Amino acid sequence: MVLITKMQMKGFKSFANRTEIVFGDNFNCVLGPNGSGKSNVLDSLCFVLGKSSAKGLRAEKSANLIYNGGKSKKPAKEGEVSIWFSNPNDVFGTSTPEIKITRLIRQSGQGVYKINDKTMTRQQVLELLSRARVNPDGYNIILQGDIVNLVEMSTIERRKIVEEIAGISIYEDKKEKALRELTRVEERLNEADIILAERQTYLKELKSERDQAQKFKDLDEKIKRNKATILTKDKKEKQEALDKQETSIKGAKEKIEKQQKEISKLRKLIEEKRAEIEKINKEVEEKGEKEQVALHKEVESLKVDLALNKQRTQTIDGELDKVAARKEELTKSHGELSAKMKRLEQNKKDYAKQISTKEKEITIIETKIVAFKKKNNLEDEAGITTRIDEIDKEADAVAEGLGELREKQQGLLREKDKYEMQLQNIDEKIAKVLGLEKEHKGQLDDLKKKKENFKLATVELSKALNEDSSLAAQIANARGKLLSRQEEQAKLQGQQARVRENIAGGTAINSILDMKKAGVHGLVSELGHVKKEYATALEIAAGGRVKSLVVETDREAADCISYLKKHRLGVATFLPLNKLRPPVIEASVRALKGQGIHGLAIDLLTYDKQYEKVFHYVFGNTIVVDDVTTARRIGIGKVRMVTLSGDLIETSGAMQGGHRQNARGLGFQEKELSSNIEKLDKEIADLQGVVANVSQEKLDNEEAITRLREHKATLEGEIIKLEKSLHLDSADIGVSNDEKKKLKSEVARLEKEYDVITTKLSTQNRQLTTLKIEKQKLREQVNALRSPQMLAEINSFEDKKQELKDAIQKLTLELRTSEAELGNMLGPEGENIQRILKQHEKEVIDFT
Repeated sequence: MVLITKMQMKGFKSFANRTEIVFGDNFNCVLGPNGSGKSNVLDSLCFVLGKSSAKGLRAEKSANLIYNGGKSKKPAKEGEVSIWFSNPNDVFGTSTPEIKITRLIRQSGQGVYKINDKTMTRQQVLELLSRARVNPDGYNIILQGDIVNLVEMSTIERRKIVEEIAGISIYEDKKEKALRELTRVEERLNEADIILAERQTYLKELKSERDQAQKFKDLDEKIKRNKATILTKDKKEKQEALDKQETSIKGAKEKIEKQQKEISKLRKLIEEKRAEIEKINKEVEEKGEKEQVALHKEVESLKVDLALNKQRTQTIDGELDKVAARKEELTKSHGELSAKMKRLEQNKKDYAKQISTKEKEITIIETKIVAFKKKNNLEDEAGITTRIDEIDKEADAVAEGLGELREKQQGLLREKDKYEMQLQNIDEKIAKVLGLEKEHKGQLDDLKKKKENFKLATVELSKALNEDSSLAAQIANARGKLLSRQEEQAKLQGQQARVRENIAGGTAINSILDMKKAGVHGLVSELGHVKKEYATALEIAAGGRVKSLVVETDREAADCISYLKKHRLGVATFLPLNKLRPPVIEASVRALKGQGIHGLAIDLLTYDKQYEKVFHYVFGNTIVVDDVTTARRIGIGKVRMVTLSGDLIETSGAMQGGHRQNARGLGFQEKELSSNIEKLDKEIADLQGVVANVSQEKLDNEEAITRLREHKATLEGEIIKLEKSLHLDSADIGVSNDEKKKLKSEVARLEKEYDVITTKLSTQNRQLTTLKIEKQKLREQVNALRSPQMLAEINSFEDKKQELKDAIQKLTLELRTSEAELGNMLGPEGENIQRILKQHEKEVIDFT
């Protein structure tokens, strides 16, 4: 038997301080006058055992259970009650000999439960007490009025009390709780099935996208591998070509040596032939005059051929020697140029470093000057010193301007020298071209024509390349739009799939639809289309009839029912078109119009005329209204009504409604959904056509680009070949007197600019001299104010500062000169040498 050993209260109701009541094994009684708090002891007992109702503890709210302090004392922060139970035979299911239960209440109304000083929930406390059959709301605690209520209550209520005392009602409560939990689980399972169906559709789309991404990744890797293979192959081919060319050059040199040997042999042969000619001449003199003339002609012809071949060989040898000498000289020049450029780059860095160091030294000197003046009370000279500083700044600005002008002057001189050099060469080129025009007019005309064709091919190639870029942008834009529309289409198809899943009606209906039996038209929900705003209302109005199967005659309905029975597939509802007798729509219902009334449900649906009886049967006299308020205004029970949110009012007066989760009318195919899918299908087809057409245009354009590049390369080869055969440079053919005039005018312009800059230099030099004179006068004024010792020290600072500024100016000029030399002379000269070297390599191949 469980016993209460003691109970302790603190801050609860009238117990301000900690109050402890010890209970014995026998009968216990609490005595005291009225108002001493006897009832509060029983309230403490009910409170600590977990009674939840504040009114049952004689309080308006939970916070009123805390001691309020009365008129003079301090109120308690929280109320606490603890109770100790004996635990014989381990009744509570714990190993402790005694169980302590504590309950606290705070000002906020929050409660805390503890078992053996460990925080627990109220349910855990109640479960522990229920093991010992202790219940705060049970009948083991008799409060005031309980006996009177027991006497006056009915027999049924007494039976409930007996069941509760016997512990039967607990199991009933648990049973009801389990049933409620089971219902919730079933609802969650249904929701999970819907979500799973959506996720499966989404997973299919994701799988398709993953497959496409994987395919793209594989193709991309293949492209990279193939590119690497192509590059390796190209490199190998180029290396082989290089080796072949080197072998050819080596072979050509060997051939030249052989030719030299053959020339020596031929010279010997010539000597022999001359001897033979002399011998023949003697014979000719002895023979007739005709034979002598013929032999002379043959001899002369042989001499001419021999001389031409000899001359040609010598010319080519000479050209090859010249090219080799020029190549060696240019290679040497290029090496010297590279070394000079490296040296200038290093000089630039050194100059910049020196300038930075000297600027820091100037800052240190200026700081020392300021400190020196402050130390020796020379602030009176501030005005003069300020003016000197201003003069220094002006002088620095003028000096910087002088540096820039000198740099421009040097640039103009270099440019003038370049133009004068071009003028010297242009006369030679013009004379060379004029001489060639007399001898090789046809070849020069052909060369000019080929150059014009080359320019045209270049322009056309540029246009084709621009067109290729434009077409690529169009394809990218069209593909982006196509992808966007396809994603939108996938979303709408997913919605349509969810619609179809919702309208499917179990095994029986699916098996009939899968049969595709003649005479079976389909589900009611598949035969009608509705706008989105009326979808929910019409689905609720149709109810279970939305899943009925429409058949042609009662014969097809009977055959389908027999099939379902035979295969034990379940039950389905059939609507035979030949036997269906729909209700007649009353004129009074059709006449209902006004604000909030949308009309008859059947009028808000789109369907084929042959199914009119079906939808009359499904909807009958149902009208669609805005809300329940509109329905009440028309009159409950007067006509069957449904609201846009799905609340249904029957003619019997019954009303069904409330909050609907995911209130979407999936019973009927939504008209907007189908039309949007059709519109997207058309748009996708158009975009696919655009992509195909533009892709074809791009392919055609790429073929044209390839042709133009080949044509341009061919023309370039022919131009180079003609120029080499005529011993012309690329620039020779375009020179003219007009160009000569243009160069002269440029030289004249540069001379004018040079004169202007020289005048500016003179002006700025005079200005700099004036500033220096003024600065010297101001220094003399300052010197008059200073002692010789301070003067010497200040002058040393100033001289050092001026020396550093002059050095910075000089270094800056050197730095700019180096930059100008690198940018304007050495860089272009290096590029020119590289270009000439490549040209010489081509010449060597041609001559060989």
